[in-house]
Amino acid sequence: MIDAASGWGIARAAAPEDHVLRTSDGGRSWQDVTPPEPSVLPPVQSADAVGAFPDSRVGWVAYVVSPAEPAPSEIHFWRTSSGGQEWESGGRVDLSGFPDVAPIIAFGDVDVGWLLVEQFVGMGHHAFTLLRTQDGGRNWGQLAGPPESESTCHHTGLVFADASTGWMTGECPFDVGGGVLLEVTRDSGVTWHPLEVPPPSQAPDLFGSGLPCGARSPRLFAPESGSLVVTCMLDSAGGPQEQSYLYATTDGGVTWQTSAFPGGDLYLLDPNRGWALSTDIYWTEDGGATWTKIKTVDWEGQFSFVDAMAGWAVARSVDESALVRTLDGGRTWELLEPIASP
Repeated sequence: MIDAASGWGIARAAAPEDHVLRTSDGGRSWQDVTPPEPSVLPPVQSADAVGAFPDSRVGWVAYVVSPAEPAPSEIHFWRTSSGGQEWESGGRVDLSGFPDVAPIIAFGDVDVGWLLVEQFVGMGHHAFTLLRTQDGGRNWGQLAGPPESESTCHHTGLVFADASTGWMTGECPFDVGGGVLLEVTRDSGVTWHPLEVPPPSQAPDLFGSGLPCGARSPRLFAPESGSLVVTCMLDSAGGPQEQSYLYATTDGGVTWQTSAFPGGDLYLLDPNRGWALSTDIYWTEDGGATWTKIKTVDWEGQFSFVDAMAGWAVARSVDESALVRTLDGGRTWELLEPIASP
């Protein structure tokens, strides 16, 4: 969601391709503004879309198209500056295989953006393809790809503060010393360098225990200011359990402030205020130093907040899904019954 009224969505009905939707009444009704290509594609197994929508008019969509016949996947790019009424093709890129998870799309400004696609290549190894546009999504070029990008690390996040500085997070389960992956670029994704992530001050021996750990949920507020979550899997009598910590830096990763994180996805409005989102919803106003549990729900959600009060979620439970809205920061949720129209 962009504000309390306008927002974007990606959904699928019975057809194998995703549709792009847009609302102007807070999610109660949606207009189908899908780019024209999915309806004229040759037979496909699926056409999965990911998007980035900086405002109510501008949007970028990447379709990962898996052919019905055995063949590598393709990525088809589209761009709109008219709220989805008109779309401009950004071309297409052939992949060497099939994505292992949904791609991640991120933009530093209205012209420069990136797409990260990861593939599982077997025997604990992954390879990733990193693409970049410098003209608002009209053309895309490859910055990295297999076989050079193959490793035992799995990438979990990509975020940029501006057109130059970004972070990639991940986990390297076979690495000794925790396996937390955090890399930084300061040249628009051309080169990446590791940032050291020390063990949390609350558990200084955590990374030496041999337990698998990883970094996720990165967020950059400025080139030198950002946050992420580090999660480790701990052995317990009842089975493996997660233990998570929130990391925050204001000097580009030279030093870190750490605090216990209650789990789930990190969603920050600014360096101080935000949520930990799972079936248990927590709120912080002091950068994660303390967390207040405000709600327990019986569904998993994909969330979008426009301020400290107004938020939406695609709620999923078993085989059911619904669109819900909160106007009090997540303490109560209203079921919406959205109507989609051509």
